Amino acid sequence: MMKFAPRSATVVRAVACATAMLACLALIACASGPQTLAGNSFVIEDHSYDEVWNAAITAVSRHLIITSRSKPRGEIHAEKRVTTTTWGELVALSITPSDPQATRFTVTVDSRKQVESQTTARDSIRAIRASMEAALGA
Repeated sequence: MMKFAPRSATVVRAVACATAMLACLALIACASGPQTLAGNSFVIEDHSYDEVWNAAITAVSRHLIITSRSKPRGEIHAEKRVTTTTWGELVALSITPSDPQATRFTVTVDSRKQVESQTTARDSIRAIRASMEAALGA
């Protein structure tokens, strides 16, 4: 019968510490939220804030479901829900400045995965930008 040498206290502590660290990392990964896929900013000039806002609402609602919007803050949040044919997507769009007197705006679109573990995801940034530019004749 083979006998194993007893482990030293140092080895036992090192293994316990490593196990605890891995468990913490796993919890942080689960709690950190969706992973960013991409961010994109572009400039729109020679249009009113109302024109840019309306183009943004139309573009986002064409591709996603709007979950919240604030015209005074220039923010739109939308999602593509997880279904049997899609992994889902979360999108935030901001227009700055949200000043009705401005004629030059920066539009930023951020797309995030709905499910952390997905390896592929639909990215609506290009489609939203193309829809807005077409609506504004840019």
